[in-house]
Amino acid sequence: MTRLVVLIVVTLAVSFPKVASACSCVVNPDQPFTIQPDSKGVFAIGLVKQIRAFEANRLFHTVVVEITEPIWNAKTGDVITFFTRTLDEACGYDRFAPGGRYVIEGSYYVPAQPSPDPIDRGVQDEQWRSVPAGSQIVWRCGKTQPLNTPEGNQALGEIREAVRRLTK
Repeated sequence: MTRLVVLIVVTLAVSFPKVASACSCVVNPDQPFTIQPDSKGVFAIGLVKQIRAFEANRLFHTVVVEITEPIWNAKTGDVITFFTRTLDEACGYDRFAPGGRYVIEGSYYVPAQPSPDPIDRGVQDEQWRSVPAGSQIVWRCGKTQPLNTPEGNQALGEIREAVRRLTK
C-alpha cells in the first residue's frame, strides 16, 4: 500500500509540476505601457543596498533601494523599501542582488477590502499579513529589470515614454 501511495504522489508531481502556483504575465504587445496620472507607484533607477526576509511575513522579502535617478514619485537619494514575494511562482521578482542597479517599477499597495467569505479572508490575511498599507510592491510581471541590459534598457525606455505622455 505504501508503495502505491508513493507511486501516485510521484506520478502526480511529475505530471503536474507547479500547475496551481504558476505565475503568468499577460501583456498586450499592441498597447503601449502606461502610467496612470494619479499613480502613487515609484518608477526609478536605484541601487540595491540590502535584501532581507520580511520578519512579519515570510512570504515576502524586503529590498532596500537608494534612488539614484528618479523618474516618477521619487527623489534622488530617497531610500525606499520595496516588498516582493519570496517565490517566483507567486509573481515575486527574484533577480535582485545587493549592489545591483535596477530600473524599478513599484506598485503602491492598498489593502483589499476584507472578503465576506471567511476562507477568502483567511487566505488574504495569510498572504498579505503585516505588509503596511502604502508600501511599494515589485512584481515579476512589472518593468523592474537590471540596468544596462537589453530588458532593462527596454523597460527604461517604455517608462520614460509613459511619463513623457503624462507630462505633455
